[in-house]
Amino acid sequence: MDLKSIQFSKDIEEHFLKYFSKSHYEKICRALTTPPLITYFRERKFNEEQNDSNSFLQFQTTIQNFVNKQCEEKQWEKIQLMKCPIDILSNEVLCFPVNVMDIETFNNLPRYDKVVIVDIYCGKSVLRGSDIYSPGLLSISPNVKINDIVSIYVDIEGKILRASRGPYESKLLFIGNGQILVNRIDIFSKTPNELQGIGVKMIDSIYKSPSFGSDDSINDRVFLQNLPSILCAKFLEPKPQQLILDMCSAPGGKTMHLANLTKDKAKIIALDKSKPKIQILNEELKKYKFSSIKAYNVDATKLVSQVTKNDALLLNPDLLKVLNIENESFSYDTIEQFLPSEEQKISLNQKSKNILRNKNTDGIIENEKNILNKFKALSNIRCSVFPDESFDVILLDPPCSALGQRPMFSCDMTLEGLLTFHSYQRALFKVAHRLLKPGGRIVFSTCTFNPKENEEQVAWILETFNDMILENLREKLPFAKSHISVKDIHFDHIEDLENNGEFISVSPSKIEKIKQCTLRFDPGDDICFKDDTIGFFIASFIKKKIIKINQ
Repeated sequence: MDLKSIQFSKDIEEHFLKYFSKSHYEKICRALTTPPLITYFRERKFNEEQNDSNSFLQFQTTIQNFVNKQCEEKQWEKIQLMKCPIDILSNEVLCFPVNVMDIETFNNLPRYDKVVIVDIYCGKSVLRGSDIYSPGLLSISPNVKINDIVSIYVDIEGKILRASRGPYESKLLFIGNGQILVNRIDIFSKTPNELQGIGVKMIDSIYKSPSFGSDDSINDRVFLQNLPSILCAKFLEPKPQQLILDMCSAPGGKTMHLANLTKDKAKIIALDKSKPKIQILNEELKKYKFSSIKAYNVDATKLVSQVTKNDALLLNPDLLKVLNIENESFSYDTIEQFLPSEEQKISLNQKSKNILRNKNTDGIIENEKNILNKFKALSNIRCSVFPDESFDVILLDPPCSALGQRPMFSCDMTLEGLLTFHSYQRALFKVAHRLLKPGGRIVFSTCTFNPKENEEQVAWILETFNDMILENLREKLPFAKSHISVKDIHFDHIEDLENNGEFISVSPSKIEKIKQCTLRFDPGDDICFKDDTIGFFIASFIKKKIIKINQ
């Protein structure tokens, strides 16, 4: 492969150089072109009929035997499975090093006239050890027959039309050779959604890693997951019978991990604003018989009313019930009564509008008048979907720029696009804060190295919510002290989105606390890079309990 470094646009590069040194930034860009060299996985569904330690040992033995057989078939050196080196994961997560072909050998691999071209998403999976599944096939040379050896290329620029025959006017990247298992006509006479199964079995690839998808019985047991994603669910410390909210759950790996950690005995609500993704997640939940998860297509930013509890108490306490800000009948079992209908995603309440609009402003204090006028100006006032302070713990893994994902072939993101994520993330956190019970925990995570979506968001949370306590994840994860270094991220203020163009200063001591207490998995970090994960960020917060003093 001749892809040595990701090239961001000049204005995005300038954005990142405000936070990172030039050398650190260049290390990140180089690392993003390669996959992590350690692969982590866990059992997809816990086995309630077996002892935990025995079950894990049997799982390890079964998968090791499968890996040994695959290495023998592909004439690879043996790949040895290991327990995850992190103590809190050592009895539930396995990992293995990815064998890397030396670059000279890879460059000397034959390039066959018979060619298969795949899309970027498929190419990324191949570099992480996958065979090629039929939906990812873009083009197959006309003369290719089943069992032929073909050269595999990735359409870097995304210009190649499906079923095209060439010549190709897009930048192509050679990623290895494989054996084709399907007919060209069978692939391109159907849509990608109608296809399933492996189309090309990889033989020669620069990164050699087992492909679990080649055996359904193995694939049903193995769940590949990046190390930081696994840690998110562990840091949430879920317990049986807790009411748990996963606000942006798709594709569902963390959600199902929460169910496993609680032996499918918690009460988990999984939401996502993408209807197709929730449909896929519900199919997974049904297939693997998870009974503690209910998944719904809901935009989590619309879960609470624009009227806060304090607003309602000032204006008219009746609004607490009318707007569902308080509701004693809400529970896991009754949740479907509270969800917005398909026809009207945002539930509205005419009674609440009347209460607000008919209220006389005479004789009320200026603060109340300002609040009232704000709500009178709204065309719609929605009810809260869930009452305030309903959930014991909340996982918030919001939409982000995803710039930590590896490998990356190219990046066409604009600076304007990059700067849209943090405002949506803040809207989600405001909702999470309202829905969390006092004493509860929020774990916030992203799969990007962008400080504006990470450290700056933590600073905003601490500046905005005086009842949120930042947990020290380094203390909770001793492994981090020696394997995840504290990064030198430069910033001294954050954007104040409530007051356009204004900024909030952040003290050096608070910035240092943020860097010490959060976990930044950074592809440009020499220490972290040895353990080799995707770029990721995790922070955890506890909501202070309100202590009532009897008069």
